[in-house]
Amino acid sequence: MRAIEPTLKGDFVGGYFTESDATGDIHQFTVGLAAAFERLGGTICYGQQIERIQSNGATVTLTAKGSADTDTSATTSTYSDVVICAGVAVARWQSNLVIA
Repeated sequence: MRAIEPTLKGDFVGGYFTESDATGDIHQFTVGLAAAFERLGGTICYGQQIERIQSNGATVTLTAKGSADTDTSATTSTYSDVVICAGVAVARWQSNLVIA
């Protein structure tokens, strides 16, 4: 492994490598993605705590509240499309959605 990545520190038992893997600056990527999304007319709602998601196949109804520290009132809105960036937590919601 150190022949492939000489900066590794610590003791390792094994690793996984594919030549097609690549790394990048995830912050730069997500900031650029957000800017493109907004440029194309999207709205980004940061710090939302999702309470409920329902889809009928044509629209998505989402109930959310602002970050728990600042806003405890929930609002419900309906959208034609949504992008949810919740990392592994998105698995909690995917059974309620039509994923395209």
